[in-house]
Amino acid sequence: MAPKKQRKPSPTEGLLARVQAARADPESPDSRGVLTEALGSARNVVVAAAARAIEEGERTQFVPALVAAFQRLLVDAATADPMCKGKVAIATALLGLDADEPAVFLAGVRHRQPEPVYGGSLDTAAELRGISALGLLRTRHPQASLLVAECLADSEPA
Repeated sequence: MAPKKQRKPSPTEGLLARVQAARADPESPDSRGVLTEALGSARNVVVAAAARAIEEGERTQFVPALVAAFQRLLVDAATADPMCKGKVAIATALLGLDADEPAVFLAGVRHRQPEPVYGGSLDTAAELRGISALGLLRTRHPQASLLVAECLADSEPA
């Protein structure tokens, strides 16, 4: 019986592995470059993994890169960020890093992302709206109370 050929990892899998290595050793010389590359990835799961690693490592120097990645994912959101995985991870990271980024949280609290599901569509941005509402409260945005009330009345339970 011939031995099984090992499958070569895809570029996405390779980058995810490098993000995990950067997460495990945040002080490594390559860590910053890997996380910057991952935030610029076209794959939302890679962006989400980088955002979680940045939050976990409390790497506040990445806040501008997180903001830029969030804005990029808002453009053609359903294609660039299916299920809002990247945007949710970024908003969570910004919240966890105590970042004062009301523009991101305002965009997040207003974002709707209907995606097709069997029998209709589902708004996958509900969690993003909730996290963004918390971010607006933390930044003491003047419209935070009103926007939080709107989130409480949201038709999506998440």
